[in-house]
Amino acid sequence: MYQGRQEEIAATITDHLIKGGAEPVRIMRYAELAGDRAYLLSVYTEAERYYRVAVEYAGRVTRASPGVGTNSTEQAKLPIAIEPFHFIALMERLAECVMILGNFEEARRLYERILELRNLHHDLVTDAQYEAQVQSLLWGEIERTWRYTGDKERARECSERSEQVLREAGVQGGPAWAKLRYQQSSLYWQQGRYEDAQAAAHEALLLFEQQQPAVVQVTPRTRIQRTLAGDPVELGRTHALLGALANAVGKRSQALAHMNTALQIFEQYDQKRGIAHVSCNLGYVHLKKAEYELALASLQRSLSLAEQLGDAPLASVIFSNLGELVAASDNSGDLEEAEQWYKKGLVLAKRFNDREYMSRWNAGLAAVLQEQGKHDEAAACIRLALSIGRTMHNSPCIGVGLLALANLRVAQAQAISKKLPKARTRLLNHAKEDIQRALALEGLEAETRTRSQLTLAQISLLMGAMKKAKALAEQVIDEAQQHELASVEEKARRLLEGQLIY
Repeated sequence: MYQGRQEEIAATITDHLIKGGAEPVRIMRYAELAGDRAYLLSVYTEAERYYRVAVEYAGRVTRASPGVGTNSTEQAKLPIAIEPFHFIALMERLAECVMILGNFEEARRLYERILELRNLHHDLVTDAQYEAQVQSLLWGEIERTWRYTGDKERARECSERSEQVLREAGVQGGPAWAKLRYQQSSLYWQQGRYEDAQAAAHEALLLFEQQQPAVVQVTPRTRIQRTLAGDPVELGRTHALLGALANAVGKRSQALAHMNTALQIFEQYDQKRGIAHVSCNLGYVHLKKAEYELALASLQRSLSLAEQLGDAPLASVIFSNLGELVAASDNSGDLEEAEQWYKKGLVLAKRFNDREYMSRWNAGLAAVLQEQGKHDEAAACIRLALSIGRTMHNSPCIGVGLLALANLRVAQAQAISKKLPKARTRLLNHAKEDIQRALALEGLEAETRTRSQLTLAQISLLMGAMKKAKALAEQVIDEAQQHELASVEEKARRLLEGQLIY
């Protein structure tokens, strides 16, 4: 009856089989087909649902359930009717979908369970070096879950374990080393080690370029299988990372070049998730260059894809970028809209416990609240931003938080009557100290450093140090031009003209 159309209607068949109480083997088979179809179409919410059903019913096939997420030796047997590595690959596709949907803790448990199962069935391994590369990449996936929640120490431990596995197996070069360097670059970036991050990313790019492109297959393979087969999409991811690093150090044109290269690769291979992510990053760079129409177009494309894919973590980034974009307009009536975008992004970031974004976006929200005169609410956001940044020992986040605090104190000083000069001076001195602490941090992003100098110029102006204010403003203009920060340059020029109002 369903000959030739099983994949298309597998989801419907699965639902009917479950309602009818069919044999677990049949339910598992059709659930996997349904998951595969959704996976190939990049509909990850549906793929996750059916892969979860497949894993659940696979456990019912055997006398001892595989116990996803457990460590019990008695429950370690795999389903009798399933080849072990077939089941492990099924679990891996479930883990991928769970990760994309932002459930980092569950994804970590799944990847840890996959490692355990592969070790339990090491007697079936025919290629020890290939298996070492798989296990190295699994440690890399676990590292990502820790990095996404801001736990640098555990992320570092996983990265070291990933490298150790390759060295002990004598693996030389290849895609596993390339992926390891790629992920190390991301970890260095989070720590503010930009030179190390760029070096690792360039090494990853070179190693990926040495791989023969894989033939595109219709049958789904796991992310790790694709990487080891020479997935050309990895080149796109590495160019996207290099673009993000270039943006962090203020090289916007270089960032756009890498990101557009990544976009071309993703479009060539119809990699919708890659297109969505790099479009978001392109929108952010255009935003910094004050190219607002281009920024909006890229962010809208990214959001449309993120909604189709069910990629909620990406949607949270887009919401934050839209908040910053709306706030950058000259229409003060848009500030409430900007506030709502930031709050939408924060709701999602809290759900995923993405602490880096929670810190950054609270600082961004504080700026919008400050512009509306909501100083108490802004102060609460800044306290949270700094608390999270300090807990993570994340210098870039701490720097952003200190800058937000200094700007709030400047605004508070300006709101105080000139008849209270001591109170104004005290606030301005505190703001100056905040900026000095920010500028003393290692790993400060180029934009944060330049904006901090701008705030320092504003403080000098308000304290009557005109020559110092002028010198700082001129320095900011030079740096803003170098880093292509058009809005910062404009504010510095207005300060020179005595027109800047915070």
